[in-house]
Amino acid sequence: MKIKIKIKKGFLFMPPIHYFVLSIVITISVASGNLISNYVSAKYAAYELRQELAKAEEEAALIAAMRAENNAKAQKIRTEHEEKERTNSKKGISLKRSCSDWKRMNAQKDSEVSRKEMKRSCDAYLRYIKTGR
Repeated sequence: MKIKIKIKKGFLFMPPIHYFVLSIVITISVASGNLISNYVSAKYAAYELRQELAKAEEEAALIAAMRAENNAKAQKIRTEHEEKERTNSKKGISLKRSCSDWKRMNAQKDSEVSRKEMKRSCDAYLRYIKTGR
């Protein structure tokens, strides 16, 4: 028994020009798909980069604020230490004694001269404690 197979012209058996057009269409489709994929990937990478940059800027601002706060605390500690040293120095003790003497004098004799001298003496003491001058 012989079996005969008939092959009909159809999709699988196109003329050669159709294969060429089909291969060009497929090539263009794949190339454009790759270009679109690359474009989308680049946009997404740029978006992530912007997000990381914003986060880094926020962290930098936080670090700068912390550094400024630490500097302010350190300056305050230095100032307090300097004021304490001036208070305990010979000149500081002398100015404090003069201020308290004039306060006592003003309490005993409430006069214009004693008020002015008390103010001048106590202002000199406070100025020396705060500025060292």
